[in-house]
Amino acid sequence: MIRKLGLFVVSTVWGALVFRIALGLSFPSSVAADRLSWEVDRATDGRLVMQVGDVSPWGISGVGLKSFKVLSRAKASSRKEGEGGQPTTLLDADKLAVRLNLLPLIGGTRSIAIDSDLYGGWIKGALSQGEKSLGVDVRARELDLSRYTIAGESVSAQLEGLLGARIKLQLDQENLAESKGNIRISLKDLKVVSASFGGFELLPADFEEAELKLKVEDGVLTQEEEVTKNNPDDARTML
Repeated sequence: MIRKLGLFVVSTVWGALVFRIALGLSFPSSVAADRLSWEVDRATDGRLVMQVGDVSPWGISGVGLKSFKVLSRAKASSRKEGEGGQPTTLLDADKLAVRLNLLPLIGGTRSIAIDSDLYGGWIKGALSQGEKSLGVDVRARELDLSRYTIAGESVSAQLEGLLGARIKLQLDQENLAESKGNIRISLKDLKVVSASFGGFELLPADFEEAELKLKVEDGVLTQEEEVTKNNPDDARTML
């Protein structure tokens, strides 16, 4: 019995290894990249554009994208005469990999692992969906805010500094009052170069360190702690 079990394990591992090697050698990278771009364009009616430098398998059940970029553009029919159609960059990642975790499927849970390198830092974690709940477990480190410009219809900002985050939530899809979790956001050398909200210009601000801790309990989001350390050379704060 033990011998048969051992042979089964070895055969399974060997089969997975052979399949993975074959997949890596024969993976249609350019075809997959073109197909993904086409699907995004079709699904968003041309409002979003996806550019991918390379597509490769990540493990047995995942895919990795290199030089991944998502841009937003106005629909041709909605542009005013003489208005340019220059797209706005929504996401620019050196790498974005997504993989379906196979073991949780045994218990009826769908779980997706995420691994990305973007804006000089990284985001890693997992999203899971059970019968009634949605789980979020994500970490972000050293995201360079100066490489991402916030440009919306009513809100715009140009920031500098490094962003970090730790998000761990369990959201009940049937009863939000049963949701729970924690959110921690940290900022280092934060500088608000310029910002506007609803047409009002906000004053520049400069913080050496800032940290915000939030807690979700019984479906209610509350602030646990806020730590802010102003730069001694600039004591101004936003109004």
